[in-house]
Order: sequence, then structure tokens, then C-alpha cells
Amino acid sequence: MARNDPRMLDELAPLLDALRAIPGLIEKTPGIFYVKRIPMLHFHRTGDGMVADLKRVSPRVAGFDRFALTGDRGKRRIIAEVAVRCRLLHEKSST
Repeated sequence: MARNDPRMLDELAPLLDALRAIPGLIEKTPGIFYVKRIPMLHFHRTGDGMVADLKRVSPRVAGFDRFALTGDRGKRRIIAEVAVRCRLLHEKSST
């Protein structure tokens, strides 16, 4: 399972641009995103296509959920889910 090969990152360029606009989400290295010191999001190429692994934040910060990046719907879903989880992490850290 390849992670973040340059060709894959090129294919994900529009998605990566949208993710870079999410407040609090920091791209430490190409295609690997953090919120504060928490590894939040990265991508893999699998036999079935590309997937995103997104940090689980509720009820506690632990593990990752995997999202298929098939079509525009899959990409819109991951953008929305990243935004929600980033907001939840910021709320948890400010309390």
C-alpha cells in the first residue's frame, strides 16, 4: 500500500488545495496533515484506488477511519469530515 507517491499527490491536487484551506489543518509534508501535534490525515493507494485515513476524534482521539476517494462525492465527503473533526479537536483543546 503506497503512501504519498508523487503521482498520487498530483492526482489529488484539487483535493489537497481544498484541505489546505481548512482552518487549523497544517500540511507538515506533502499529503500529510496535522492538527497541532496530532497526525490527522494521510493518503494511500490501494488495489481498489485511493483512500484517506482520517484520525478518529470522538469520543476520544484514537485510531483512524478510512474513506474511499471515489468520485467527487467521496472527495467532498472527506473535506467535510476533516473540517468537522478539526473543529472538534480545537474545541476539545480549548476546554
